Amino acid sequence: MSHDLKAPLRGIAGYARELDRRHRSGLGTRALFCLEQILTATGNLDRLIEDLLYYSRLDAQTPLRRELSLARIAGEILEERKAVLLEHGAELTVHLDVDVVHSWDLGVMQILANLIDNAVKYSKGSKPPRIDIGSQEFAGSFRISVADNGIGFDMKYRERIFGLFNRLVRQEEFEGTGAGLAIVKKVVEKLHGRIWAESSPGSGASFFVDLPNESPAGAKESI
Repeated sequence: MSHDLKAPLRGIAGYARELDRRHRSGLGTRALFCLEQILTATGNLDRLIEDLLYYSRLDAQTPLRRELSLARIAGEILEERKAVLLEHGAELTVHLDVDVVHSWDLGVMQILANLIDNAVKYSKGSKPPRIDIGSQEFAGSFRISVADNGIGFDMKYRERIFGLFNRLVRQEEFEGTGAGLAIVKKVVEKLHGRIWAESSPGSGASFFVDLPNESPAGAKESI
């Protein structure tokens, strides 16, 4: 289905780029606006298909627990987003009370990356944006938290925000497909953990993820 959807999408995007490249000088203001809207829409749809494909593929993946470093994973994610963080002048606080845990490295990376991206997106209008990343250790489990000082949301929508493609804001205001938190929830459930959020409109949002932290017998790999 992904292939069948992407084939005509590539055609639309290709012809639109050709118009932009070869005939831009002959287009009027309204035509240029329409062209930009087509290119934006095809890009958004391509990302949506990719997110849906990733979401569906999670069912077939088998989580493998191993020893991993939350500090290293968080550092790699933040380094990849360094340019965006500098652009928005974001202030970062990272306080990891626990670093080494036993869990699914790819899953934890996906959880942290999506929560950080979510925080960056919805706090970019704050002056300055503040993002707080933390971890705590409990008996048999560990907690990851990501908080921001962004637009927040009404707690009556606390379950809806984790639905696939559910958005509480217009796409014109904030980019994205609306699949990020749904993917996080699916990964968390796959790891037999839980996720929840605390927020209020205009006062930022805090997301918490509790995951099992049990070393598999004989595990030697680490990251």
